[in-house]
Amino acid sequence: MKSKLCEIVLLWWYLISVTIVLSHDYEHDLTETFQVICRWKQLEYVDIPHDQGDNFYVPSSNVPFGFTRAPQSRRIFVGVNRRNFGIPSTLNYFYENECYSEGNPKLRPYPDYATNSIQYNADPEKIVSIYRPKVDSCNRLWFVDTGVLEYPETNRKVVNTPSIWIMDLYTDTLIRRFTIPDGLYRTDGSGFVNIHVEIDGQDCDNAHAYVSNYITHNLLVYSFGANDAWNVHHPFMDPVPGLQNMMLDGISINFTDGIFPIALSPPGSEDRLLFFTPFSSYEEYVVPTRILKDRSLFPNNYDPSDFIHLGSKGSDSQAPVQEINSVGVMFYPEAQKKNIKCWNTRMPLTPENTAVVYQNNQTMVYGTYVEIDENDNIWVMSDKFPIFFYRGLDMNDYNFYIVRGRSNVVRNTVCSPEYSY
Repeated sequence: MKSKLCEIVLLWWYLISVTIVLSHDYEHDLTETFQVICRWKQLEYVDIPHDQGDNFYVPSSNVPFGFTRAPQSRRIFVGVNRRNFGIPSTLNYFYENECYSEGNPKLRPYPDYATNSIQYNADPEKIVSIYRPKVDSCNRLWFVDTGVLEYPETNRKVVNTPSIWIMDLYTDTLIRRFTIPDGLYRTDGSGFVNIHVEIDGQDCDNAHAYVSNYITHNLLVYSFGANDAWNVHHPFMDPVPGLQNMMLDGISINFTDGIFPIALSPPGSEDRLLFFTPFSSYEEYVVPTRILKDRSLFPNNYDPSDFIHLGSKGSDSQAPVQEINSVGVMFYPEAQKKNIKCWNTRMPLTPENTAVVYQNNQTMVYGTYVEIDENDNIWVMSDKFPIFFYRGLDMNDYNFYIVRGRSNVVRNTVCSPEYSY
């Protein structure tokens, strides 16, 4: 059994490794701020088939839940979860330069409409519904197909067994589709939302995907090399009683969500860490990924003390997503406050060690995803999910945004590297 002293040494080693990375110049221009890159009143699609009936495309049903950038092809992939009728394609993309030229680019189905077509009978070659895709450093696109049409009331339909897809973005062909084994999810695949991918060194075959499941309160670990998956559970992954009710844009919503946002520490250190928290929580936790990657430890042979409580972000700080840049600064949108906050992970986690870097009542109604690019710029997608779900969208108003901030937005805040010397 590991002692608390070993835990402290582990964290100390991580902090030292990040300090080395932080030695480079960290310039800042106080005039820089987050800028709107794309905005949509409604999502539209290119070349929609006209022979599919009235319910094939219903504009008000289409809400983006996540995105990821492919730097080599300058494509942005968008997940549109099938929570209602009228979504032509659940996995889509557009080119980044279309944001700058058009502002509201139309979505293209990926890889095509046929693969995204709705089938009410099981067909593992179809993509039924995804939330948030992820591009790794090997130019591969990863996502989880939940396999379920989350239509309201009695229209909900389980179509396929949930699966992890890996696409080669050089050739736009399928590398592998891994069917998640029975027992690693509940009766359907709903709950699989956030996915992160760790590549060991430069070996693209030595990869592990981490997928949070907010319904079962488990972390699914998938080994690409072994083509195997297993569940990890710790009480830290459970929602905190009393923190489940949130006020989102004036709407009171009860979330019983367990582990939701996850983030990896910067690559380069010998022992990478996975940061995580339940959605219904103010706390942050961490575990070394070497523990998660050891199949023999789960479900019953791991040391609970390897999972470490880091501290609290403060009142009403629940976040659906979080991401860490190359110098160890975490960014996350607070769901109830229409903002983006930062925390330097080299500092103790207290409310005083977090700072707001962006707040806007229009462009940040509900920050649904964050991604850090190759230059440490911060990209954030926001939508009006609570309004969509409970009131319906005003299609004459802008409802979805992608904003981008420079990496130096933390300068002169407590998140700045200079504060931790």
